[in-house]
Amino acid sequence: MSAIRPTLGIYTPLPGSASGIADYSLTGSTLLSGDVRVEFISLDNYRCPYDFDLVLYQMGGGRESVAAFRAAAERPGPMILHEHILSQFFVENHDLLDANTNRQVREIFGDALHRTFDSSEELAALMKVDRSLQYLDLGLERIVVERATFVFTHSWEALAELEMRYEGRVRPLDFPVKALTSEQRMRARGALGISDGVTVFGSLGFVGRHKRLPQVLHAWAELDVPSESGRLLVVGRGAAELRHLANATTTIVEYVPSGDEFWSLVAAVDIGVQLREPSLGETSGVVAHMLASDVPVITSRRSVLPIWANSEMVRIVPPSADETGQLAGLMQSFLTHRPTGQGRRSDKKIVPWRESVLAALEIGEGTGALEGE
Repeated sequence: MSAIRPTLGIYTPLPGSASGIADYSLTGSTLLSGDVRVEFISLDNYRCPYDFDLVLYQMGGGRESVAAFRAAAERPGPMILHEHILSQFFVENHDLLDANTNRQVREIFGDALHRTFDSSEELAALMKVDRSLQYLDLGLERIVVERATFVFTHSWEALAELEMRYEGRVRPLDFPVKALTSEQRMRARGALGISDGVTVFGSLGFVGRHKRLPQVLHAWAELDVPSESGRLLVVGRGAAELRHLANATTTIVEYVPSGDEFWSLVAAVDIGVQLREPSLGETSGVVAHMLASDVPVITSRRSVLPIWANSEMVRIVPPSADETGQLAGLMQSFLTHRPTGQGRRSDKKIVPWRESVLAALEIGEGTGALEGE
């Protein structure tokens, strides 16, 4: 290792890119800055993992995770698994993957769909037509797990599922976020023209069908809330396509110039409405920031919650025929009696992210996310 602080190559989407994992990596690097010298590595600046004293892999479902996947094949190391249903990753990035991996993926999909794929291009074309295929849990994360010394997950639900498949190879991990500040809240509300006494419901992040925003907008429209009482804030790329569903008390922000600006808008929210179904098994960074700031959250499933989430601050509304009605009912009740308390559970002491990661890198003590593990 290096004489002063060891070098750590974090294989991740690069900070500054439109990626929640990129933001996560930047936060993590700040926490580790006194212990290691961090370099961020992606496909665009790829380097051999043996160029560094230590490595850490951030694995998600986008093209930016190909670098982590490749490097782990050269040098196994600890991996943070941001989502465990990786069907989309393997199919849509087939042109960047090795022939053996592509063959495995075609065979697994072929067995599941009872057909033969002669090429990865054929499978990718099918997924482009049938987007539901990206949510198939076919156990493809096994290809990733086999390349890691072990994997971290932020979700208790994901941990339970993965531990059944890979006993001893999966560990829980704290989600590293800081509470959003009152200054951020005031600045964002001022920019949006929202007074402090107005209750703001918010859905923020990339807009896809899994965010179930039509249901949220229909539920909000049912309530016909006066502007002096409540507002619905929808932020994210693709949100403009939903303007036809918005009413007078809905604010839609399509373009956000920076990560700081985005998190400032998150700070404006009193109640998060962060639905997610279908899911890739991922934990939500926006939900984690909201709960860390003691903001209650309405969501579709518990898998999006960080391991330290206080369930008393969370309401689950799963997809159903009455989903819109249930959402409207919760929103109506939260206008006057929303949950209050700490977003972080206090019954168990969660080992901080930094200590868990340093232990995984074998330059610290302890390995579990709960003290005493």
